[in-house]
Amino acid sequence: MSDSELLCAAAKDGLLDDVQRLLQAGADVNQRHDGSTPLFAAAANGHAAVVETLLAAGANPFQPNDGGFTPLHIAAIVGSTELVALLLAHPRIVIDISRRMRTPLHLAAEYNHAGVVTLLLAAHANVPARSMGNDSPLHLAARNGHDSVVSILLAANATVDCVAHDWTPLHLAAQDGHDSVVSMLLAANATVDCTAVNGSTPLHLAAQNGHGGVVSILLAANAAIDCAAWARTPLLLAAQYGHSGIVSMLLAANAAVDYTSDGWTSLHWAGQFGHDSVVAMLLAANANVNAHIESGETAIFFAAKAGHLDVVKRLLAADADPNFPNQTRSTPLYVAATHGHHTVVQQLLRSNADVTLATEAMQTPLHVAVAAGHHSVVEVLLDAGASVDCKNNDHKTLYKLALELENEELLALFRARMDTSETNDAPLNTTPV
Repeated sequence: MSDSELLCAAAKDGLLDDVQRLLQAGADVNQRHDGSTPLFAAAANGHAAVVETLLAAGANPFQPNDGGFTPLHIAAIVGSTELVALLLAHPRIVIDISRRMRTPLHLAAEYNHAGVVTLLLAAHANVPARSMGNDSPLHLAARNGHDSVVSILLAANATVDCVAHDWTPLHLAAQDGHDSVVSMLLAANATVDCTAVNGSTPLHLAAQNGHGGVVSILLAANAAIDCAAWARTPLLLAAQYGHSGIVSMLLAANAAVDYTSDGWTSLHWAGQFGHDSVVAMLLAANANVNAHIESGETAIFFAAKAGHLDVVKRLLAADADPNFPNQTRSTPLYVAATHGHHTVVQQLLRSNADVTLATEAMQTPLHVAVAAGHHSVVEVLLDAGASVDCKNNDHKTLYKLALELENEELLALFRARMDTSETNDAPLNTTPV
């Protein structure tokens, strides 16, 4: 190895005596090895005495490594106030030099090095500097929940409502559940209802992600409760994701239980995803149990389709209509049968679901259960009086459908329940035309 390569290795390992000897022997203080100068290698590994020696020997303090980071960048990442102070004291240092527009202040804020942030600000670092992604140091500190750094930046007059990727620092802190940062930003007069292009506010993000502490703080700051983002209010989002505690808080704050801009209510979302405790809260708040979206589906339709038995029971107990059809005349019983949810089918039948109702294509629940081979559902429907003789739009009876499917178990089941004429027309061993 050359002396310059040995110098890089000694600097990386913090071998001060070797560094001094190699410098005296004429090793190039700014020669890169493996992409880094000796100064960068020493700074990256926290060797302050070596850094001081290299600077005194004429090391370039803003020569980057192959990745574009300068010694000051890496010192900010490492979080060594001693290293940062040494570099800042150099007369040639450039404090706001950036890698992809990320300054040392960005990095110190992101990595939660409050002491380094303080040093950089004292040296007049640019507080509102933006990264290539348009983040300010305050965005990075807020997103990561770095309370002390947020406090320092706010004291340095960081712009509290600055926008990056359409979001303010308050959006970021709310999304990730950083209660204390949210409180700090609000105390610094952050706009509580700052709105992204899609309409999302900090309350939407906190409700969606289940951050009850943040929701409580935002509600206390009079956040707008029924504003819509993605056609959903904070209540709709909390219901969709099953955050029952937040649903309770929002309802207590008089959130509109049946709010909708596209037909979907909180009850639809909670029912579809099987959030039984949320469904109970919404019903207790007098949610409209038979509200339907534009295509006709109610909450019980979606709950039945997904097989959420407890939710189906709760909705039926609240007088949900088990026969409410959608635009294609599919009913909750039909979709439950389609997906083989036999316990849901049983529950719907106990609540007077009509087993004879057919879709526009003249398909009954029994038709789809046969087509899908859901034997247990077929038996339940037959026991409830479903007719094996009804025909669909293709003029096929259930027996002929089972015959085409070569489902011997269903054929045997139907044989005992069919008219003699039907079995004579299509005997068990006959291949349909």
